[in-house]
Amino acid sequence: MSIEETMRVKLEEVELLGAQFMDGEKVAILQVITLADQYGYGNFIAWLGTAWAIKLMANGLNQSEAIAAVECRGPYKILIS
Repeated sequence: MSIEETMRVKLEEVELLGAQFMDGEKVAILQVITLADQYGYGNFIAWLGTAWAIKLMANGLNQSEAIAAVECRGPYKILIS
């Protein structure tokens, strides 16, 4: 099973457990996974973290707070079990 297929199943599992997704969110997640598989997960994670930190700073956090928030990221444990 491909990574994309595995993630599709995992997203359906967490949805059955009560997770709620915004319109288009599952499709967007799967698109990012497909692109990350093509261009490199580490690269995508770094760029997404950078974008998130910039957004947090635009919303009032200082740089060290934004970096600390981004560094606390990690996989959703329910998805890798």
